[in-house]
Amino acid sequence: MNCATVPALSFGILIIWITQRERSQQYSDRLEIAAACDGLAFAPITCRAPWHAARSGGLTNLFLSAVAQRTRRLRLGPLVMLLNLYHRYALSRDLHAGSAQRGRLDLGIGRGAVPLELSFFGVSPAEAQIATARLPRSF
Repeated sequence: MNCATVPALSFGILIIWITQRERSQQYSDRLEIAAACDGLAFAPITCRAPWHAARSGGLTNLFLSAVAQRTRRLRLGPLVMLLNLYHRYALSRDLHAGSAQRGRLDLGIGRGAVPLELSFFGVSPAEAQIATARLPRSF
């Protein structure tokens, strides 16, 4: 991104899914908010990462794809994706889908820091650290 085009201070939108509300209504409400914010001075829209979907009800990548179809300016991102908890094929597919967002995908990656969360996927903290250390420097 060219620094000359980015304002010194920008504001973004953080989407949080609420488990007590009906999913379809949440998606509809949040898509309306994203479309409205696209015409304003907001920069990014970010969501909780996909591994939280079972608890929170949000399907991050599906939602961001829908936002990409309805907006032109907003930068899109899933906060941090824990590569140890993400199947390689699914990661490749989602990054490829990011190209459909016309260069607006902001991707953060990490190894995870909560041992309990890692244990849900059969990954120990030591394994997570080793796997992340193998990533190319370009990440």
